[in-house]
Amino acid sequence: MERFGIDQHRTMYLRDAEQQFGRSYLEVFPFTEGRGAVRDRLGAYHIDFDGKPVYRERYRRAYPFSDGKAAVEGDIGMFHIDLLGNPLYARTYGRVSDFHEGLCAARFRNGIYTYINEKGEPSDETFRYCSDFSNGIAVALDDAGFHHIGKDLEPLYEERFRLCLDFDGGRSPVMDDAGWHLIDTQGKRLTEDFDRIDGGRNGLIMGLKGNSYGYFDEECVWHRLFDFPETTSHDEIPQWTKDIHSFQWDSCVVFMRHSERRSHFLSNNKGIGGTGLTAHGDELARRIGAGIADLKWKTVHARTSSSRRCVTTANCMLGAMGVPSDIEIRDEIGPIGTAFTYSMDYTEAELKCPSTIWCINQLRSGQNHCWHSNDEIKRRVFDMVRGWLDEDDSLTLCVNHDLYTIPVIGIFTGKFAEDDWIEYCDGLLFIKRDNKYYAVW
Repeated sequence: MERFGIDQHRTMYLRDAEQQFGRSYLEVFPFTEGRGAVRDRLGAYHIDFDGKPVYRERYRRAYPFSDGKAAVEGDIGMFHIDLLGNPLYARTYGRVSDFHEGLCAARFRNGIYTYINEKGEPSDETFRYCSDFSNGIAVALDDAGFHHIGKDLEPLYEERFRLCLDFDGGRSPVMDDAGWHLIDTQGKRLTEDFDRIDGGRNGLIMGLKGNSYGYFDEECVWHRLFDFPETTSHDEIPQWTKDIHSFQWDSCVVFMRHSERRSHFLSNNKGIGGTGLTAHGDELARRIGAGIADLKWKTVHARTSSSRRCVTTANCMLGAMGVPSDIEIRDEIGPIGTAFTYSMDYTEAELKCPSTIWCINQLRSGQNHCWHSNDEIKRRVFDMVRGWLDEDDSLTLCVNHDLYTIPVIGIFTGKFAEDDWIEYCDGLLFIKRDNKYYAVW
């Protein structure tokens, strides 16, 4: 089977970093089931592994295939087609998603939700909102509030909430007037109230209580991970360089911003930033490296974005630490000109290179157009950092540009201020000790 990647702007297919099919598009989705959903000036459609259209029709939007069916939007509404482009049914809806467990959440043009079968036939039950099914359970909203329903579309319990999230491991975060708590599939309360509970991911559910952030174990017991700081860090040498000596740790990741760069902005022919560091920036990075050089560890890793200023910062630090300058360029740390919060999966995204100010303003409200939610970003950071923390007796310097570091620190601290709030070389410490994880700032 052919395997193609897509570029960061989702306009072309790539293989071995080379453009495929001799062209770009207005929008592309990853290939699924031998088909790629694309959109150009003539409309949206699906192509095969040779880049050829599978059918003649053109739509307003076309989405990836799942279980032999894909959602498309025509002039009069949305419906599903098969792998050859044939409509699966004649009826159209205001919105349809993918089929899950034989049912698809659909919205009529009047805004009412229902479920349809694979023939496009709507069920008798309607809702103000309903989600896709997962493990036989979906979220629904009626006039009384949010709740969960089963495959028979009947409520699993009588209680109604202000908000319900999906079940993960038999537990769902729900919000009522008193705050957030967890329930089981029968609607039974499993925890006390919290200020916020994040949705589960691979069994991990996080909760905020007061100033403390932690996770729930399988018995729904909450374990504190760290406290949010009360003040920001402003110093010639960032606070984390002092904190790193104060903690015992089995492994540590420093998630930090690059050192001071030149005031002007250079660019290559793609408009990608290529600025280097000032002399003061070089010196600051070396001072930080020298300041932590007395720590003893088995392994030191340096992982940076592809940004020149990030790579140079890591080089200066490693040189002062007296360790080999072996730097890994990691895509997950941040392509130049994109933010950690930017959703590459969002189908309506038009923004390519947001400014730092725009980034901070968008993040203040928690979830915005074409951006991941703050909770999702926090989970993604944990997923990334945990893999590096699992190597004992190691220090990882993770050097990022502004649009990655500022959102991450802001989300973990709950503070979003002006552009210069995060100093050069400022950062977070992620620490593993006795198989537990901590974040320090």
